[in-house]
Amino acid sequence: MRQQPSRAQNLAYAATAASSGCIGLIVIFGALLLGIWLSAQFQSRAILLAVLLLSVPLALFLMVRSALGSVAKIQPQPPRTKRQPGTQEED
Repeated sequence: MRQQPSRAQNLAYAATAASSGCIGLIVIFGALLLGIWLSAQFQSRAILLAVLLLSVPLALFLMVRSALGSVAKIQPQPPRTKRQPGTQEED
C-alpha cells in the first residue's frame, strides 16, 4: 500500500528543487578554479575558456536533473473534506 504523503516531506522536495540553481553556481565556480589552475600549469588561456564553456551545459543538465528529480517525488495531498453546514466541531 502507498504511504500517505507528508506535507513536510513535500515541502522538503520543493525546497530541494528550488535550490537546484545552486548546483549550477558550484559547477561553474569549480570549473573556473580548475580552468585557472590548468591555465597556469600549461601557460595557455585557451584552457580556461574551454573548461568554462564545457561547464555550462554540464551545470544546466545537473540543475534540470536535480529539479525534475525532486519535483517527481512530490506526492499530491488528499483533498480535505469540508464540514457539513449545521454540524458542530468536537473538541
